[in-house]
Amino acid sequence: MTLKDLFMQVRFDDLIPSLLEQDENTQNSICSFREAFDLLRMMEPDQDFKGEVVIQWSKTEEGEEPWIKVCHLDNEWEKQLAKEVVLKEDVQLSNEELAGNPLWLVRWTVGADIALKTLLYSLIVS
Repeated sequence: MTLKDLFMQVRFDDLIPSLLEQDENTQNSICSFREAFDLLRMMEPDQDFKGEVVIQWSKTEEGEEPWIKVCHLDNEWEKQLAKEVVLKEDVQLSNEELAGNPLWLVRWTVGADIALKTLLYSLIVS
């Protein structure tokens, strides 16, 4: 399943619990997450691009609670949406939890946020 397929299989309202788990400040940014989600669902993936988005458990310090790490995402979202979602063997999450983690990264990654706003502006002006 590609990242685009994953986003198309979930409803935004069902992602909210996963987003809120990421950061307590998320509640103040739900509209921005909705905007990013809608834009990603409207975008067409680059059909010629091949790659993987790896989702795995991670922790930085001994004794720390493990957290979900999303690897291999950058700011070229047409290419990112074409990537296959690869789960490490110990990851057992619902599609909503899986989609919430990359969406959270999109919103909080400055370059991606700028790229999405630029895309929104181009859609409004055209």
